[in-house]
Amino acid sequence: MSILPIDHGIFASSGAGGGALIATGGTVTDYTESGTKYRSHKFTSSSNFVVSAAGDGLVDVLIVAGGGTGGRGGGSQYGTAGGGAGGFRALTGQSVSVATYSVSIGAGGSDPGWGYNGANGSNSSFGSGGATLTSTGGGRGGAFNASTPGMAGGSGGGSGYGITVGSGNAGGYSPVEGYDGQPGGYAAAIYAWIYHTGGGGGGASALGTVGYSNGSTGGYGGNGGAGGTNTYFDGTSDVYAGGGGGSGMVQNWGSQTVNGGSGGTGGGGNGAGQAGIYGGVIGGSAGTDGLGGGGGGGPLSAATYDGGDGVVIVRYPFEW
Repeated sequence: MSILPIDHGIFASSGAGGGALIATGGTVTDYTESGTKYRSHKFTSSSNFVVSAAGDGLVDVLIVAGGGTGGRGGGSQYGTAGGGAGGFRALTGQSVSVATYSVSIGAGGSDPGWGYNGANGSNSSFGSGGATLTSTGGGRGGAFNASTPGMAGGSGGGSGYGITVGSGNAGGYSPVEGYDGQPGGYAAAIYAWIYHTGGGGGGASALGTVGYSNGSTGGYGGNGGAGGTNTYFDGTSDVYAGGGGGSGMVQNWGSQTVNGGSGGTGGGGNGAGQAGIYGGVIGGSAGTDGLGGGGGGGPLSAATYDGGDGVVIVRYPFEW
């Protein structure tokens, strides 16, 4: 799978001649893809990419922002939604010169403490001066009422039943950096109780899914981008920016186990479930750091599941 030529030439032309591009910063890996030798620089914390010789002045850049938190529980009969993945952008043919380029890694959204509101993830960026490439932090997942909808972001956060979801591609990029979250499902009344599930957060390559209408399982997070046969800049088959799964109904009338929705491939956190009305919380998880995954939807009795931190990878052809 080839990397798409997106947004060529955002940086000023280097005016470079021949020779190798020489740079420092991040974790350096040399690898071969489709017969071409590459050197990559992977950043999981904010730092600098320093070019000391520009060569032909062209690099490819992968920028993934921090994922949004999952929604926090909204009472015994309400599921909560998964957070949206951080924005995902794969940019080829970017011009660089002999200069220092700032790399900013977006943090995943974190638990603000007691209450229903999580937080969006933070942006990631790569650039120098006024020429900066950015991806947008993922939207937080919503809870159960209109005051806690899913929020927009690189990918959007899901929501509870009947509540506004978060939209993806908040940066307005083409191709899009991520997809929308989805709402929760409505369950039939059980002993006069009405149960809702949470919807899944959006991912880099797909929408989240709607929470199950039987009240037993939250929506699945949208899948992330890249991976498979594409080594995507650092010689691995990693998938990035999966959405968080929604929670099942936080409590159930009886002893049966309810399940949260699975997070999307690419580090999306799983939504929480519960082992009956008196059982413990099962299965919830945060988004994965370094992949920009959205956090899973969580119950009232547990902390919000944080979004995963983002990543920036810069690569270029290099003979070793």
